[in-house]
Amino acid sequence: MQEINNIPPAQALRLYRGSDVDIQHPLSRDGVPISGAELLAYEACTYKMQFRTRPHGGCLLAEAEYLGFAVTTNPNTGFDEAGPFFRIRASEADKLRAVCYADIFLIDSLGHQRALMTFEVEAEGRVTQTAGGTP
Repeated sequence: MQEINNIPPAQALRLYRGSDVDIQHPLSRDGVPISGAELLAYEACTYKMQFRTRPHGGCLLAEAEYLGFAVTTNPNTGFDEAGPFFRIRASEADKLRAVCYADIFLIDSLGHQRALMTFEVEAEGRVTQTAGGTP
């Protein structure tokens, strides 16, 4: 069964190394899910998710695959929420440090990229060895 992580703004994302994980970040403005023309504009874009050692930079650890723009129902509120949907494969998740950072970038129809959000990631579970011999 796939794990789906909905990431509330300004909170940490918890991942388990060793399995494929689906991740969605619902887009909202002041806590209200986006809708209408604004939603259509976001839906027309593509997105990229990268995991790094520091916020907005540092060494690239892993990348998640963009699967598309998805609408899901938040089980806590019952509201439909829309946002970019990603999958990080187990082989990529195994590269993550116990604490690292993820950036989601928006790429518009002209190919311009901008940082959309950054958040802390906590990775648990299996740890692989690096070339230096330390996890």
